Amino acid sequence: MPYDLIAVGDVMLDGALPEPVAGGRVHGRIELRAGGSAPNAALAAARLGASAAVIGRVGADAAGRLVADELAAAGVEPLLARDADAPTGCVVVVGGASIVADPGASIRLAPDDLPSTLQAGAVLVSGYSLLQPGPRAAAQAALERARTDCLAVDAASARLVAAFGVERFFEATATAGVLFANAEEARTLTGLDADDAALALARRYRVVCVKLGRAGAIAATGGDMMRAEVQPVDSADTLGAGDAFAGGFLVSLSRGAELTVALRAGCDSATSALLETD
Repeated sequence: MPYDLIAVGDVMLDGALPEPVAGGRVHGRIELRAGGSAPNAALAAARLGASAAVIGRVGADAAGRLVADELAAAGVEPLLARDADAPTGCVVVVGGASIVADPGASIRLAPDDLPSTLQAGAVLVSGYSLLQPGPRAAAQAALERARTDCLAVDAASARLVAAFGVERFFEATATAGVLFANAEEARTLTGLDADDAALALARRYRVVCVKLGRAGAIAATGGDMMRAEVQPVDSADTLGAGDAFAGGFLVSLSRGAELTVALRAGCDSATSALLETD
């Protein structure tokens, strides 16, 4: 069946731990949840009542089953390959600031893990997959196999973009109509501050969104640019908020909403994700 959104990329088990104390015991809440760029975006879409699927690779382990079960319980179809040799990837946020990441099986995503056609209102491909050697061929296959009027790529990491090469990035994402980037990634791609970067990138992509964290987001298309703010949320753990923004934005845009409405939907989705994990 066609979906409203298919998200392709890293699938992880996310964890949050309190700030450690050297030589002492800390009592606090320890959280585990489905995460990674693809699940975060798809879960945001599902919260809006959209049909969503995640394509990725997890380990043949308890963590992989936990992720798949949590996605299914939220109404997201987990189209996940199971890796017999690598564990499910994991990201742990410590004290709301430090992040420890083990990509695990997600780095082994392969073209054979994808269906022959990705038919959806919107397809989102994570830069974490496109810009790294292991899953790159799978991400490229996703871009080629997508059958959608709303094909999107998230730049994902300024460091990875720089290592990959800016012109090479533009060439690899030439078929995408929507680009997501944060301010640092946009600067890496253009050498410009967020507003000017959005307008410059909009000469290459139909729609560009630059995420500004607690300052909201801007969107550009052609020579036009608009801005939206986010509701202040007192949350130290912002992991996944940018992915949730992409999920909400794409669902709204693919349903025919005006760009200002889609931008608002993206910001509201990011806020909802933070409130759920707070």
